[in-house]
Amino acid sequence: MSKNLVKYWTLFLIIGAFVAWAYYFAFGRNTQGTLSPCIIVTLIALDVLHPCTYLWVGQTKMTQEEAKKMTWGQALTSRGWWERRIYALILNQFLTGLLKWLGPAWFVAMPFATLFMPYIGPDLEFVFLFVAVFVCLFVVRCLLFLVLPLSLLFLHLPFLDYFIVLFGNKSTF
Repeated sequence: MSKNLVKYWTLFLIIGAFVAWAYYFAFGRNTQGTLSPCIIVTLIALDVLHPCTYLWVGQTKMTQEEAKKMTWGQALTSRGWWERRIYALILNQFLTGLLKWLGPAWFVAMPFATLFMPYIGPDLEFVFLFVAVFVCLFVVRCLLFLVLPLSLLFLHLPFLDYFIVLFGNKSTF
């Protein structure tokens, strides 16, 4: 069930990138702010391209010998042959290496792209905002759950004597 959910979810993300670009070329070229969402949706689609391809065609059962014995008519109508072609087209060394560096290159290029496409700017601001919030939450969590209990164990705090007297052994007061 979860494998099928991820298969269709990643496939719909990739189809969504094609739909976004089709809309851009059909209607959106003359309007303001339609190019930057297409770029962002395309980067998301490229990010899920490999998992989607692996989930759909990664377990092909056709061998190389079977593919070589087929005629062109058999090959074009065989699902296994198409799975092998898509697997070789997308899951190869060159495209994998290219897509591995596309995400970091985009984060370097995004501040410069905001000079020409200001609608990318809010996305960058949200990324920085979420990163800052999560870093702050992480620091607060570390302080609360790591530092505070350790300080209570190893430090003698004067206000704790009052609680010990109230709830603990009263003869020590």
